[in-house]
Amino acid sequence: MKKHHAIQLYDYHVWANNKFFGRLKELPQEIYDRELQSIFTSIAETLVHIYTTDTLWLGVMHEKSMDEIQASIAQAQEKTKNKGFEEMEMLFHHLSLEYQELLNNESDLDKEIFPKHPKFGRLDTHFSE
Repeated sequence: MKKHHAIQLYDYHVWANNKFFGRLKELPQEIYDRELQSIFTSIAETLVHIYTTDTLWLGVMHEKSMDEIQASIAQAQEKTKNKGFEEMEMLFHHLSLEYQELLNNESDLDKEIFPKHPKFGRLDTHFSE
């Protein structure tokens, strides 16, 4: 049986993150915190951003209120504060398990959802998107 497209996309997301962490393990440790001239100041800050964004979308997919989602973002930022590479890798792993549980237990991956942002309004979309 073919996997739903949303699950295929999430599987790819996890695969890509694992490839990225694998490549980082090959590099000198100081690369992780080295200041960069980029959108984010370091690889560490980039990982925090990705983790926080993944936390946000998990809240949207759980159909939580924006207040709940903003609280989870604050928790994610606190959880990732000053974390080393190995700790971040574990946080990503645990978050992927939360996503897998949600995806495996959702009976309708194509259902409509309507997240409401306090500034940008309501988004009419589908869980699978």
